[in-house]
Amino acid sequence: MKRKIYIALLAMCIMVTMCFTAAPAFAKQADIADYSSAKALEYAKANTMSDSQDTDDCVVFVRACVEAGGVPTDESRKYGYSARDYADYLIENDWVEVYEVKTNYYYASYEGFPTSLNQGHIAPGDIFLYHCNNADCPKPDFHVSLAGTDKGNYKGKYYGYWTYYQHNPLGANKTALKIKCSKCKAAADTTTVYVLHFKSKENGYITYDEAAANLEVVRAAKDTATLTWEAAPTAQGYKVYRSTSKTGTYEEVADVKELTYTDAVPKLGKTYYYKVKPYKTINGKVQEGEFTAYDSVSFKAGKPVIKVKKSSSTSATISWEPVEYADGYRIYRATSKNGTYKSVKTITDPEKLSYKNTKLTKGKTYYYKVKAFVLNGETKSFGSYSSYKSVKLK
Repeated sequence: MKRKIYIALLAMCIMVTMCFTAAPAFAKQADIADYSSAKALEYAKANTMSDSQDTDDCVVFVRACVEAGGVPTDESRKYGYSARDYADYLIENDWVEVYEVKTNYYYASYEGFPTSLNQGHIAPGDIFLYHCNNADCPKPDFHVSLAGTDKGNYKGKYYGYWTYYQHNPLGANKTALKIKCSKCKAAADTTTVYVLHFKSKENGYITYDEAAANLEVVRAAKDTATLTWEAAPTAQGYKVYRSTSKTGTYEEVADVKELTYTDAVPKLGKTYYYKVKPYKTINGKVQEGEFTAYDSVSFKAGKPVIKVKKSSSTSATISWEPVEYADGYRIYRATSKNGTYKSVKTITDPEKLSYKNTKLTKGKTYYYKVKAFVLNGETKSFGSYSSYKSVKLK
């Protein structure tokens, strides 16, 4: 169950299996296609045994290795990464896919990472991320190391099992295996290992940069939006993303083959922003193209158009045109144009389009505004005030 929870955490936003959400969505900084595992491993072999201050931390070491291989440096954060932080950075830039590593026993009680159980998921220069499933662990993502090869360890033993490099002499082309948690000392069998698999050309990924065009979003019903777009030339499908702000986190809401999608929004009273991204399978791997520009649609209550007339020397009638999809209206009154408008009546019947305000003072001028609202369950979500209208009682 805990493994499923962690995979769900990895599944946030960009790929089905990946979505940490700490950075602005889709802030892709560069292409990782030319990542070189040879250069990453060359750095690892030259620096694993180093006792210098620059390589005494697993994240510092692995980061230096993959940067030597071509991963761009995060200029906004040069120091202070945790294992989880660095995984976030790679995932949010869409540079890696995340897979759970399947293990078996290769010697005594040691669980290694066999190629036979992880076909296409691990490659030289990838990153192993070690996760502790102990619910009380203070830092469950406790370690990272660099994938070596599956051709046997430094002694030539255990061919077909992946080796690794890490920041100290214990990890110099040794056989990769499950280890106990360094943060809470939980046993190795509580550990799940994930691999951050680089989406590089040498790993079979080809840059796919097509985009759909002319995304248009309209409100189709009270709680649904319809999206349409023009095709990307060779796309096999499209992923639809939604956000509640223009520059916020866009979450995947649909995977479709058509050039249209109808979305049931989770809540009324908001504006929703959408983007669409094409994809296709190349060399057996799903490649995603570029995002469309966003388009948005409002599910907020509209602004009423009102009229006010004198009914008698002590009463006034306020009326308004119906607001599409409104569930009701609230009437506000003030004794000056720029004064405080206080609620005098809430209309919960959307078909009722007027209200008679009685027991007023003869000779006074009253100012009125109206808001429409939509309901989310029992909660009212109000739109904007109408323009004010006034009446003088004589």
